[in-house]
Amino acid sequence: DGESGDRLRERLREVKEHYLHGGAVDYDYETALAYAVYHLPGYYASVGYVLDELARGERLPHDLRVLDVGAGVGGPALGLADYLPTDALVDYHAVEPAAAADVLESLLEGTGKNVHPTVHRETAEAFDPAHGDPWDLVLFSNVLSELDDPAGVVSLAVDALAEDGSVVALAPADRNTAKHLRTVELTV
Repeated sequence: DGESGDRLRERLREVKEHYLHGGAVDYDYETALAYAVYHLPGYYASVGYVLDELARGERLPHDLRVLDVGAGVGGPALGLADYLPTDALVDYHAVEPAAAADVLESLLEGTGKNVHPTVHRETAEAFDPAHGDPWDLVLFSNVLSELDDPAGVVSLAVDALAEDGSVVALAPADRNTAKHLRTVELTV
């Protein structure tokens, strides 16, 4: 509402128009807030559908180590935290170099005592997923089309998975990102 809402809506319009024409987007704090209002609910919901599938296939351990590459403002992180039972233990790591990490960190404060978050403020290409224990779940939610070497980043994550771990890659259903996701899938 009001002046702040108008400012966020206008910023989102500017960014979406620029992005539509193939331009790079600088994610300053205001842009991150605009994206939180616009995208967070959809990203929150979409990760729930994927988690349902993993749980049905018994691929979602009670206590898990999660790597969320390109975590953005936290829709998937919040969806994950709310999806799991309250006694599940989550070692959650986000890779997010942009100002969205500021919004993400503030939202992660409300995830409860059993979610132990770490935010790595570096690019996906600079992050080494092989550091530490293997990952039970590696999530790429709406980020692969933003990476310089998406297949390389996904391949490194696959190599760092636990024996029964899962990689989840989500992309918007527009033609370009869907084709891009399929290309990465076939390459990996």
